[in-house]
Amino acid sequence: MLAPVSALADIIGESGVAGLGGATGMRGGDGGAGHTAVVITDTTPFVNVERLIGGAGGGGGGGGGGGGQVSGSGGAGGNGGQGGHGVELAADGAVLTNRDLLQGGAGGGGGGGGGSSYNRGSAAGGRGGDGVGGAGGGGGGGGDIPLEGVPMLPGDGGNGGQPGLDGIAGNYRYGGGGGGAGGSINPFGCGSGVGADSGCGGAAGDGGGTDLGGAGGQPGASTNLNGTDGEHVVSNQTGAGGGGGGAPGGLGGRGGGAVGGPNGSTAGGTSLGGYGIHVLGANTVITNAGRIVPGTGSAQSVAILYADTAHNSVLRLQAGSEIQGTVDATRSTNNTLVLDGEAGVDPITGASMAFDVSKLGAAGGVGATNDVYQGFSAFEKTSEGTWQLANAPTQARTPWRIKGGTLAIASGDSLGSTLDAVTLDGGTLQLQDDAALHHDVVVNSTGAIDIEDGQQSVLHGVLGGDGSHFAKTGEGTLAIAADGNFHGVTQIDGGTLQLGAGGTSGAIGNGAFINHGRLVFNRANHVVIGGAIAGTGDVVQAGSGSTTLTGSLTYTGKTYLTGGELAIHGTTLGSISSAAGVIGQGPQETLTLRNAELNGWMHAPGTLNVDASSRWNMFTDPDNPAFNPAYATTGHGTAISFAGEINLAGRINFMPPGTANGPSGGTVLVANNLNGQGGIVQLHVQSTETGFTDLIRLGGGAVGTTHLVLQMGESSVGDALTGDGVMVVEANGPTDNAFVQREETPGANRRGAFLYRLQHGSSVVNGVQASPHNWYVRTEARPEVSLYSQLGNQAARHGELTVGTLTDRMGSTESLARKVYPFVWGRALADTGRNRGDGTGLAAQDIATRSRLAGVQLGTDVYVDFQGLSRRSAGVFASASTMKTDVDHYLNVSNETVDAGRSDQSAYSLGGYYTLLDGKGGYLDLVTQVSRYDVKANSAAGAGQLNTTGWGGLISAEAGKSFAVGDEASNLRLEPQAQVIYQRIRFSDSQDVASAVEFPGVNSLTGRLGMRLSKTWDDDSAKVSTAWATVNLLTTAGHSSSRYATATQGDITFKNKLGGPRVGLTLGYDSLVGGNTFLNVQAGTEQGIGSRQSSSYNLNAGIKIIF
Repeated sequence: MLAPVSALADIIGESGVAGLGGATGMRGGDGGAGHTAVVITDTTPFVNVERLIGGAGGGGGGGGGGGGQVSGSGGAGGNGGQGGHGVELAADGAVLTNRDLLQGGAGGGGGGGGGSSYNRGSAAGGRGGDGVGGAGGGGGGGGDIPLEGVPMLPGDGGNGGQPGLDGIAGNYRYGGGGGGAGGSINPFGCGSGVGADSGCGGAAGDGGGTDLGGAGGQPGASTNLNGTDGEHVVSNQTGAGGGGGGAPGGLGGRGGGAVGGPNGSTAGGTSLGGYGIHVLGANTVITNAGRIVPGTGSAQSVAILYADTAHNSVLRLQAGSEIQGTVDATRSTNNTLVLDGEAGVDPITGASMAFDVSKLGAAGGVGATNDVYQGFSAFEKTSEGTWQLANAPTQARTPWRIKGGTLAIASGDSLGSTLDAVTLDGGTLQLQDDAALHHDVVVNSTGAIDIEDGQQSVLHGVLGGDGSHFAKTGEGTLAIAADGNFHGVTQIDGGTLQLGAGGTSGAIGNGAFINHGRLVFNRANHVVIGGAIAGTGDVVQAGSGSTTLTGSLTYTGKTYLTGGELAIHGTTLGSISSAAGVIGQGPQETLTLRNAELNGWMHAPGTLNVDASSRWNMFTDPDNPAFNPAYATTGHGTAISFAGEINLAGRINFMPPGTANGPSGGTVLVANNLNGQGGIVQLHVQSTETGFTDLIRLGGGAVGTTHLVLQMGESSVGDALTGDGVMVVEANGPTDNAFVQREETPGANRRGAFLYRLQHGSSVVNGVQASPHNWYVRTEARPEVSLYSQLGNQAARHGELTVGTLTDRMGSTESLARKVYPFVWGRALADTGRNRGDGTGLAAQDIATRSRLAGVQLGTDVYVDFQGLSRRSAGVFASASTMKTDVDHYLNVSNETVDAGRSDQSAYSLGGYYTLLDGKGGYLDLVTQVSRYDVKANSAAGAGQLNTTGWGGLISAEAGKSFAVGDEASNLRLEPQAQVIYQRIRFSDSQDVASAVEFPGVNSLTGRLGMRLSKTWDDDSAKVSTAWATVNLLTTAGHSSSRYATATQGDITFKNKLGGPRVGLTLGYDSLVGGNTFLNVQAGTEQGIGSRQSSSYNLNAGIKIIF
C-alpha cells in the first residue's frame, strides 16, 4: 500500500499465492511474493509509531511423486514466495522515522519433495504444514500411474497457504499429489482441492496472520508398495510418501524412500523472508529508534537493503535502535551511517550501550545471522548526547565526523584506519582509559576533545583544520605530540592541555588560547607560541627546552616553571589590576623577559633574566605564597618575591604600597645573587625615621652595576635619618661598587631640606664595620639648601656696594668743598668676590660662593646750602644691579663638595642722602635706601628653579675728620673714618620641585673703621685733582637663612653667616676734567680675616657735574 503520513496502527501486507504442486517426479511451483506493508512515494516525512509487517510469501508447491517406477524419484518442492517488505522507500529524498517495529513478511514455506519409487498399494504421503502465516505447501503424493486401468492410491497433499495473486505453476506431466490450491492432474481428470485419499492436492490453507505456521508433515510410509522392478516383474511393495511442506520460511522436507529403491529422495524448496526496509530512492533519510527485522526465511536475513539506485542516503541510529540482520548498502555509493543523540541504556544494568564497530564491514549477506553494516562510506555522530564505540571495524576505511554531542572511545582502534582523519564539526571526541589517538584531527567548524578526570591521553596525529574554535574539555590531560596547523581559537575548559610530550614536536598552531584549566609546554627544544593567551587558567613551562610567548598575555592564572626556560618576548604578562604570579620548582628553571613587561610577583628559585628593554613591576596579591605574616620583616614589610640568580639589564620596579591588594608597607625581593648589567631597581623609601622601605635581600652578593632609584612618596617633607639610616640592600657577600644611586626626575630624592643618598656599608663603630656589604639610605642637607641659605648674603652685599662710602658715590670730598652749586652724579660699579667658606659648609654656617656684581647708580643734589665754610647738601639716587652667585655645597655622607647651583639677583634701589662738610676737614654722611630683589635660583643637580622676590631697607651713617700731615700747603691729609650700615631684608616664601622653602628675615649690621690718606694738587686751579688710599677694617654681623618643614621633627632652619671680619684697601683718583665736570676712578679689595676665607675686588668709575 502507499504510505500515509504516519502509521498509528499495525499495517500488515497481503500474503502471496501458494505454488502449484509438481507433476510426477517434477519440481513443485514457487509460492507468490508477499506484499509490502507501506510504500513511500514522495518526500513527505513518514513516522511509524506502531508495527509495519510485510505480507507473508505464498507456500511452495509439493514435488511430484516418483510415479511407481523402481528407479523413479520424486520432484523437488517449490520455493516459498518471498515475504513482503515492511517499508519501501521508492522516492528520492524520502524520509522515514521508525519508533516501533518494521518487519519483513515471512517467506512462504518450501514445498515438500516428492516420494521415490512406488507401486500399486502405496500408502498416503505425509501432510504438509498448516498454512498459517505462510506455511509451506503440502507434501507430494504417492504413486499415481494407472495399472490396467485401475488407479493407484496417492498420498494426500498437505494444506497450502492462503491463496495469493501471483503463484507460479509447477511443471507437471502425470499428476502427483498437489500442494496448496493446485491439485495434481492425472488421466482420470482429478481436480484440485478434492478431499483426502483422492489422489489429488489438499485443500488451500488460510494465509495472513502474524503467528508462524506449524512444522511440515513427516514423510509417508515406505512399505507395502506394489511396483515393478527392473524386469517389469510386479512385486508387492509399499510406495514412499512425499515429504512434508516446510514451516513458514523453512525448507520443505525430503520425500520418503521406497524399499529396494534408490537412496535419498529430492529435498523440498527454500524460502525468502521480506526486508524490514527496502530503499530504492537516492538521498533518503532513515531514522531508527525502534526495531527493524527481516521476515523469517531460510535463505536471507537482510533487515535493510539499499538498491543500486539508493545513493547518498543516510541511516540514523537513535536510542532504542535495534536492527536484526544485515544492513546492506553495498549496491549504492556515498551512504552515511549516523549515531544520533544519546545512546540507549541496557535495561538490566542501566549502563550506556556501546556501538560495536566490529559490525562495520563484517561478513554477511543472504542467509547470514550476524547484525552487520555493509557498504557505508561515511560515519557521523550528531546531536547532543554520547555514543560509545567498542572494538575495531573490519571495514578498511571508516572516516568519522562528529557533528554534535560526544563520540567516546576507549581505544583509537575503534575509529578504524589512521589514514582517515577524525573531523570535529560541532561535536566532541572523548578519549577514555588513557587512550592514545594516532589519527589526525580536523576541526571543520568547532569541536572538542574530552579527557575524563584522572585520564591522560596523547594525540599523535596532527591537529588542523580551518575551524574557528577547538576546545579541550574534561579534567584529564591531553598531550599534543605532533606539530599542528590549527589557527583558530583553542579553549581549555578544564583539565590540562599539554603541547609536546617531552620531545621536539607538539604544537597546535598560531591561534589564540582561552585557558580556563592548565596550558602546559613540554618540549625538549625551543618553540615560539605566537597566539594570545587569555582566561583564568594556569600556564606551565614543564619541558627541558625553552618556550617563547609573543602574543597578548591576559590570563589571570599562575605561571609555573617546572623545567627549562620560559621567555616573554615583546608582550606583557599581568596587569596592575591583576598580578601575574610566577612559581618555580627548582634552581634549574629560567624566566626571561625580552622587550617585555611582567606585572606581579615571582616565587621561584631559578634564574631571572631581564634584558635592557624589559621591566618587572613587582607587587603582590593574596595568592602569593609569601604573602603571609610569617615572612614579615620588621621595618621592611613583606617578602613578596623570590628568585635565585637575577641578571638585570632592564628594570625592576617595586610598586607603591597597596598595589593590587598587596601589603601596605615596604616589600622585599629575595635573591641569591644579583648580576647588574646596567639595569635599574626602583625602591620606595618613606622619608621618616620610622617609615617603611623596600629591600633587596641577597643570600650571596652583587656584581656589575645596578642603578637604584629611590621613590620617596607623595609627601614633600621628610625627616633627618639617624645612625645608618634605612637599609635598602642586605647582602651576605661582596657588593662593592655594585649599586649606584640614580635620580630620574628633579627632586625625586629630595624631601624638605634633605637629600636621601645611597651609602655602602654600615657605620664604623670602634673601628669595626658590622655590615660592610649592606647599602643604606642616609640623609643630609640637600645642595639647594646652601643655594637658598645664602640669598641674604647676596642682597646684603648689593646694599653695601650701592650705598658704599661717600667717596665711593661722589669721589673725593676735597672736590666737594666750597662748591656752592649742586652736583648731578653717577657711577658704574663692578665687584667680584669669593668666599671659600668652611670645609663643612652649612654645618659651619659658612657656605662657599663665587659672586659677580655689576651696576649703575645716578644721583643728584636737590638741596645745597653754605653757612660759612660748611656745605650742606641733600640728594636722591637710583641704582640697578645684577649679581650672579655660584654656590658650593658640602656633602657630609660622601665627604665631598659639589656645585649647588647659581642664584641670579636683580636689585632696583631708590635712596636719599644728607651730607655735611664742615669746612674744617670733618664730614657726616647719612644715607637711606629701599631695594627690590628678583631672585632666580637654579639647582645644579637638576632640581629645577626656585623663584622669589624680596625687599630690603638700609640706613647708613658715616663720619670722618681729616688732618693735615706736615705743612698745610702740602695738601697731604690723613682722615680717620667710621661707618655703620644696617639692613633688613625679607624674601617671600617659595617652592621648588622638592618642597616649600621659607626665608626668615635678614638683619645685617656692618661696621667700618677706615683711614684715608689723600693728596690734592692745584687746589685753586682749574686742574684740581686728588688721589687717595683708604685702609678699612670691616665686619658684617648677621645670618642669611632658609627654613623647611619636616615630617615629624618640626621645622628646621639652616643659616649662613654674613660677611664677617675683613680688611679692605681702596685706591682712588678724582680730577676736574672740564669747567664743571669731575671724573673719578676707584679700585678696591677686601680680604677676610680670622676664620673667614673671603676675598673681593671692585672697580668704580664715577662722574660729577656741577649745574
